[in-house]
Amino acid sequence: MVTLEPVMRRSRVDLYICGHDHHLELIDGQPRLLISGAGSDPVPPLVPHAKTLFPSEATAQLGFAVIELDDHSMTIRFFDGEGTAISKPFTFRR
Repeated sequence: MVTLEPVMRRSRVDLYICGHDHHLELIDGQPRLLISGAGSDPVPPLVPHAKTLFPSEATAQLGFAVIELDDHSMTIRFFDGEGTAISKPFTFRR
């Protein structure tokens, strides 16, 4: 991330999506970071960053993120492996 971050900031990237960390996390910043890689066995509970929006506490669970986009906003919500919402919607407006 260290080498990508300056390029993403100069390019005004709004959201960087990655996976394979075996956890769910949304980190506020420029750009925002969405980690959605908890489709298999999660690693032990993560240590949230100072700017972590989700989860609000250390947790390890199966799940996925859904992103909804329109012309003026982006909404991200997290769901568990059964499809039940486990977070509030996080909406960001442009």
